[in-house]
Amino acid sequence: MSEIGPRKLIVLLAAATAMGPFAMQIYLPALPAVQGDFATSLALTQLTFSAFIFAIGPAQLLYGPLADRWGRRPALTGGLTLCFAGSVACYLAPDIHWLIGARMVQAVGGAAGLVIARAILSDVYGTDEMAGRLATLVMVMVVAPTLAPLAGGYLTDWFGWRSLFLVVSVLGLAVTAAVLRWLPETLPEEDEETGRESLAQGVRRLVGKPLFHAYSWQAVLSVGMFYVFISAAPYLMESVMNRPAKEYGFWFLLLAAGYTLGNLTSSRYSRRLGVDRMILWGSLIAAAGTLAMGGLTGAGWWVPMALFLPMTLVTYSSGLAAPNAQTGAVRQSPRRAGTASSLLGFMQQTVGALLVQFVSVLDNDSPVTLAVFLLVLALLSVACALIIRALAARGDGRVRTA
Repeated sequence: MSEIGPRKLIVLLAAATAMGPFAMQIYLPALPAVQGDFATSLALTQLTFSAFIFAIGPAQLLYGPLADRWGRRPALTGGLTLCFAGSVACYLAPDIHWLIGARMVQAVGGAAGLVIARAILSDVYGTDEMAGRLATLVMVMVVAPTLAPLAGGYLTDWFGWRSLFLVVSVLGLAVTAAVLRWLPETLPEEDEETGRESLAQGVRRLVGKPLFHAYSWQAVLSVGMFYVFISAAPYLMESVMNRPAKEYGFWFLLLAAGYTLGNLTSSRYSRRLGVDRMILWGSLIAAAGTLAMGGLTGAGWWVPMALFLPMTLVTYSSGLAAPNAQTGAVRQSPRRAGTASSLLGFMQQTVGALLVQFVSVLDNDSPVTLAVFLLVLALLSVACALIIRALAARGDGRVRTA
């Protein structure tokens, strides 16, 4: 890594990785405005969000094998360019169906950073360091998505929802230029033969490893809880609790603070305590947070604090568990890091989209429904953590090198 220092690498990867989440989350406060502007249903409007997650999942299946074969740098710059094109199309959308399609194009481009950053870290760092570095990457990356809902609320109130996509377009161009200027190629020469392996061959090797499934589902549930909450919370705040769009952005800062603190804890202690222990503690804290949310909302306390304070515990838990679970999954096959990262990302985003669409057909007028659904996901997360420890105890937890 003579061409770029470790800190600059983390910042650059964070910016590229953040484009997808930023494009997704800056749009959240605008959902009611889009529904009113196009005079359409809540379910169809919600599809402009869930379609983004649906598209970003399958797209991640492509970027890993492409990055393994042709290199990390060209795959990443191609994806960022596509994200820019999709953002421009969103800005020009004449109707809700165009917007849904353009959001899918935006999502396909935004998927590149999510996959390739993990592969680059796997190229540069060994197993012992990757979890901490990945946590640091996420901690830096989370700044932009943290500010996104706050900025999105103000931009929607002041300039209309289309201004959000103008901002994403400009930022996308800037990040693409930075990647072209500073990011070196990290794909090791000795892995070129592995890079020619087909997606099907790589996937077959990975799906035969039980621990890959356990780590991946743990990561899926951590992300899924967050997606479910941020898709339902704007409607609950604005339509049920009668709060302005910009207030959601302020409350969202608590969630980001919790996630950042969790990543900071993970970056400092994962190497000392081990990835499996960090995952278990994270899942237990998530269960406690969702249980508290259910108790508060079930008692009739339908105010933003009853949602966001317990959810801050959940995002803290995600900061603890997710980087370690992702590291455990990707490092099951280090020489196929791109393909492993693709499959993991596909699972996270696709299951997340299914969960978001499922929760949208439940009772949207009661925060209790949201709390109970999150509690179920948290308990499943605990089960995954226990399965990981059981598999590791019997000798299935060693990292493979091929």
